Amino acid sequence: MRRSIILAAAIPFAIATLPVLAAAPHQPPRYHAAHSGARGDALEQVSEATAVLARMKREPGMQRLLREARGVLIFPDYGRAGLVVGGGGGSAVLMARNHGRWTGPALYNFGTVNIGAQAGGSGGSAAMLVMSDRALRRFEGGDRFSVNADAGLTIVKYSARGHAQPGDVVLWSDLKGAYAGATVGVTDLDFDEGETAALYGHRVNPRDVFSGSVHAAQADSLIHMLPG
Repeated sequence: MRRSIILAAAIPFAIATLPVLAAAPHQPPRYHAAHSGARGDALEQVSEATAVLARMKREPGMQRLLREARGVLIFPDYGRAGLVVGGGGGSAVLMARNHGRWTGPALYNFGTVNIGAQAGGSGGSAAMLVMSDRALRRFEGGDRFSVNADAGLTIVKYSARGHAQPGDVVLWSDLKGAYAGATVGVTDLDFDEGETAALYGHRVNPRDVFSGSVHAAQADSLIHMLPG
């Protein structure tokens, strides 16, 4: 009898909690809106990087440099924000070559792109062709770092005449106005884990991207523009 009383008392409580339990799975994840926004930003960066790469490929000698490159880092926000020399803050898109096959992209944030002294600059786009393995390794950790002479890297500016010894990095830009000076590089590069994850649909690290173990179909048009 006592057991029957306990069960009878428990049944109304269980029934009362059913609507709450049933309703819980229908509540959307709290991060959903933010994730959607990050994915939109990532896709926009990839689209803009594709447009920049198309302009780069029209430059004399660029196809040869791209075939020799270990990676290419494109700054699509650089032109969109109308930044000139020493402008700070923005995003970058990196593709890497692994055993002859292009992989990526991986998304990064940067602090400053510096192209030396600018005369009459009015904004444009910029990119770095990563020509050596030691330069590419700078990107693998994902922690904040710089790609410049202070990091022990040799950086030269793109020339249509080409370079007998291109160094670790070749800097290309379509900034309007003549630029001069030896100070070139980018500082405070940092792997954007959130936007890269939004692009691939799950969390990844730079090594996942560089090894080619992950794939983002939305970036195929960008990857296919790079010469084998």
